[in-house]
Amino acid sequence: VLFVVFFGGMRIPASSLIHEKGRRTLEALNVTPAGVIDIFASKGIIGILLAIIMGIITLTISGSLGASPLTLILVLLLGAIFAAEIGLIVGAFIKDINTLFAFWKFGGLLLFGPAFIYMFPQIPQWIGYIFPTYYLIRPIFDISVNSASFSSIVLYVGILAAIVVLMLMVVGVVVRRLSTQALRLN
Repeated sequence: VLFVVFFGGMRIPASSLIHEKGRRTLEALNVTPAGVIDIFASKGIIGILLAIIMGIITLTISGSLGASPLTLILVLLLGAIFAAEIGLIVGAFIKDINTLFAFWKFGGLLLFGPAFIYMFPQIPQWIGYIFPTYYLIRPIFDISVNSASFSSIVLYVGILAAIVVLMLMVVGVVVRRLSTQALRLN
């Protein structure tokens, strides 16, 4: 589930922005009424929608929607937003698709570290707290496997929401920086 959420949520916005920069259509879009904020928002929304749909399909196929499917969808939504935010930031700074693939390989170790914690229970569980994606995978695991209620995962969901807000502020800084650069070029 983590893989499909991050594959759709991160790679779609990142590769789309990189593609636009490579074809120089991003500069062309800047002279239209759509600003950098609109461009980033549209690419982020597409990534979020794709990530949620892929996550729900994956959980449905595996029969893992658990006892609280609405809570699970809320967690998937937060995870999809988080993934899209990473994709937008990465897409803003990476120049080509090959570099994106290299980032995906290295970043995959950081993003999917919590999955190794669950696959190998002999690893101390506290190590998972270091990874920001732990706060996505832990509630999904607890809901889908242990039939946990919202009250038992509220702390993890709260931390994930705080990470999403923090990342949104970072995206805002990146968008403002790119908007300023675009104004200088025009």
